[in-house]
Amino acid sequence: MGGSVMPALPTEKNKESFTSIISKSVYMLVEGKDEEAFFNKFFNKNQRLEPLNLNDNIQIESIQGINNLDASIGALITRTGFEKIEILLIIRDADNSHNSSFDSVRHILHKNGLPSPNNMNDFSESGGSVTTGVYILPGKPEDITGNMLEDLCLSIPDNPLIMPYIDNYLSLITGDPNVVDPKNIHKSKLLVFLASHKDVPNTLGLGTQKNYFDLNHANLDLLVEFFAKVKTLLEDGD
Repeated sequence: MGGSVMPALPTEKNKESFTSIISKSVYMLVEGKDEEAFFNKFFNKNQRLEPLNLNDNIQIESIQGINNLDASIGALITRTGFEKIEILLIIRDADNSHNSSFDSVRHILHKNGLPSPNNMNDFSESGGSVTTGVYILPGKPEDITGNMLEDLCLSIPDNPLIMPYIDNYLSLITGDPNVVDPKNIHKSKLLVFLASHKDVPNTLGLGTQKNYFDLNHANLDLLVEFFAKVKTLLEDGD
């Protein structure tokens, strides 16, 4: 995949956004360390993805918050070794809107001289210097209620029987005017779920590593198809 882009030069601060050496043909940007831990485990644990050895081809980098995406991409494309990247993946939460979040990523890609997919959870057309793929978590709005990775994980618990108790507890405290509502109900619900386990982890990433989520659940099928296509794109580019 030849060619080059001519982005605006990043600031010195942006240049320091990444510290690892570009070593793989697929570079994946995620919002934080929890996402990094989740996907590392997902690639190894999902029965459909495990044979693809995606960890051998995908380098995962945390951008420490979605607000850093623009600066991070600006820094990435000026780094030594960027020419090795065949596929750039961006995985982010839907936040307030799936469509708005996708449009925001597309705008940032175009601003930095990179192609973008026409549809979310898909890839740009081949033929450019790099192919980009954008996935908006938790997936299709009609399939999974919520707007972030936490919601996806809560839809695939290791023990579904516990979820009604967690929902009931949160409904009681959020409905009480004498109790302060959680700032982020999604993260609060996840922490209550994690606290229900014998060995209590305090982050989504640790919960994933301890196998507290069913990484072969049907709710992950769209995500599986997205990453399976990464392998196909790499093979087609050989």
